[in-house]
Amino acid sequence: MKLHSLYVDPSKHRQRYCGPSIISILCGISTQDAALLIRKKFKKQSVKGSSTEQVLYVLKLFGYKSQFSFETKEGYWHVPRSLQEDVKWLRESRKIFHRGNSPTLTKWFEWHRVKPKDNEAYLVICGNHWMVEHKGLMYDNGEPNGIPVAESKMKKCRVVLAVKLTQRDIDTSKVLARIDRYNESAKNRKKQLAKSRWLRSLADIGVPDRKRRRGCSTYADVFPL
Repeated sequence: MKLHSLYVDPSKHRQRYCGPSIISILCGISTQDAALLIRKKFKKQSVKGSSTEQVLYVLKLFGYKSQFSFETKEGYWHVPRSLQEDVKWLRESRKIFHRGNSPTLTKWFEWHRVKPKDNEAYLVICGNHWMVEHKGLMYDNGEPNGIPVAESKMKKCRVVLAVKLTQRDIDTSKVLARIDRYNESAKNRKKQLAKSRWLRSLADIGVPDRKRRRGCSTYADVFPL
């Protein structure tokens, strides 16, 4: 499993929230494209807080297989579920872990990740914040290059959920083509919106309808010298 550098497209609106940032690190796409896939699937206007279902949906498109897993002092608890059942099961598991059984990030790593494996990573919700653990390093939007758990600012926060990730080799060309179509349609909508605003501004200053229909693009076209 290979992690990627965090990529924020400078030509678009800056998107640095933890959910899209984690997707960028795992999948190699920009944070804006990660948020775009979430918005299109779940009918959202913007992406600030990302749910487990939303993050796992995008990771599944890029070949990641997820298994829900926890570990406490009482023993190992491993419960795999399909994506359709995740939300219901997640509510039940949070009720149990909010009773005081949730370990801190440091304790979770000591219990669960004594011998990190190269071919797997863990998606962790820690202090209402998305993080990825891989080879003993923690990655997030604040530390995209990874730092040891002992140096993480979230080391004393409680781990609510840990999801083991394994990646399969699949063809992602269809997903990338879908992203390109979404971006192209967004550009066209922006152009149409800008044109409609310009035509309304011409109507407000009293430009005749025939000139507006003729496609005046500047005030020089409307009022030639």
